[in-house]
Amino acid sequence: MSEHEEALERFVAYLVDRLQKEGIGKRSFATTVRGGEAFIGSRDRWVLHVVIAGPRVVLSVIDAGTGAWKDHDIDSLADLDGCFGAVAESVRMTLAQLTVHGLVKGHRYRIARDFSDHYGHRFVAGEELVFEELSYLPHDDGYTLRFAERSMWISGGSEEYALFGLLVVRAG
Repeated sequence: MSEHEEALERFVAYLVDRLQKEGIGKRSFATTVRGGEAFIGSRDRWVLHVVIAGPRVVLSVIDAGTGAWKDHDIDSLADLDGCFGAVAESVRMTLAQLTVHGLVKGHRYRIARDFSDHYGHRFVAGEELVFEELSYLPHDDGYTLRFAERSMWISGGSEEYALFGLLVVRAG
């Protein structure tokens, strides 16, 4: 293992420990460290991306309101301390959002924003659907979400998959 990878693993362990001390991610976080980058998240989404760029660490966090990644340049633990509150809040809010894996049979969900699924079927804000079943299609890296009213197809690497919690919310 290279020096950069060891430093990255130490930073990731420190960051995860700090998040858990804040009561975030009470279950263990999933982490992947490859080369000079790491991903931290839950079993069904990444919420943090860490890259070592020379002496600096670039910590990227998903903005829970937009789904866009926001970068923080970390040159020291003081820099991490300065942005940690915002990072922790974004992680907390993102982990609270719905994913395709969090749908519960028989529960009602509301479309929060207009969007089209993989096949171009339109879903309009305000529409309510009762969830029945989730199927995964490994050859297409896609999900069929069957609701009582109609079905939805979401590709695993799509914007709709990444932003699912902003598009579909629990109703009521």
